[in-house]
Amino acid sequence: MLTGVFEPIAAWRLRKHIAGEWMLALTGVASVIFGLLMWIAPLAGALVVALWAGAYALVFGVLLVALGFRLSHAVPMGGRITAAGLL
Repeated sequence: MLTGVFEPIAAWRLRKHIAGEWMLALTGVASVIFGLLMWIAPLAGALVVALWAGAYALVFGVLLVALGFRLSHAVPMGGRITAAGLL
C-alpha cells in the first residue's frame, strides 16, 4: 500500500516531463486496492491470495509496460535519461 500512495504522487510530479503519467497513477491505485483487499480479508484461503496477487501483478505489469513504451518514444534514438537529463 505504501508504493500505492507514492506512485500517484510521483505521477503528479512527473506530469510536465512525461506523457502518460496517468498509467503510473493507475498502478498506484491498483497497489492500494490490492493492499486493502489483503487487509480486509487476511484469513482468506491461499488460493484466493494467489489469485489476488496474480491479478495485481498482471494489471501492474501491463500498465508499466505501456508506460515504458510511451517513454521509449519520448527519448530520441540512442539517447538515455539520467539524473542530469537527456544525454
